[in-house]
Amino acid sequence: MFYGPGGPYDLFAAKDASRALAMMSFEKKDLTWDVSALGPSELQSLQDREYKFMNKYAKVGTVKVTGSEDPCG
Repeated sequence: MFYGPGGPYDLFAAKDASRALAMMSFEKKDLTWDVSALGPSELQSLQDREYKFMNKYAKVGTVKVTGSEDPCG
């Protein structure tokens, strides 16, 4: 399992990792929903990944944000 415990992509599981996915980053500092500083090519990359994931994987849940809580923490 790629996204399961110990898998190569486990840091993305149950987190909004929009910025990290757009930047193709595995750095914890990039695990954030804030994409405001991304450039056009990174935003296109994020959109492409979203399309790919929506067509490849079944949706199993959503990240719910309440108040000012960090959805990546």
